[in-house]
Amino acid sequence: MIHTRAAILLLFLATTVVALSQSAADLHVKHMVVPVYPRLAWFAQLQGTVNVDIEVGADGKVRSARAIGAYNLLDQAAEQNVRSWIFVPSNVVGSVTKLTVKYVYKLEGKKQHELSAPEITLDLPDAITIVAPPPEPEP
Repeated sequence: MIHTRAAILLLFLATTVVALSQSAADLHVKHMVVPVYPRLAWFAQLQGTVNVDIEVGADGKVRSARAIGAYNLLDQAAEQNVRSWIFVPSNVVGSVTKLTVKYVYKLEGKKQHELSAPEITLDLPDAITIVAPPPEPEP
């Protein structure tokens, strides 16, 4: 009888933990560092999309981040940036929320000799677009 009750209790707890997860739509970014266009990537005229798979803990902190893109310089910048994010904490103890954040790096506009402040568009927590003017080639 005791073993049956313990088994039922364990089954209930295991089911409850699985059911208690927060959806990505419920996440709200509370703090973030402004993303940048990596200087070396700008000089090399690298642009493209980086998808960063992240896991957010119940405390609102990014537990893990893994960038997948075409260029390591862009991947590293996106992953480092998203690790700085802090979300509004969840009401669900022990929950982990998984989502993918898309970083789009673009070179558009009049060429410049120096990297100026890029134009940043935020669609949090889903996407960030970073647009910088392309570099002027050296004579």
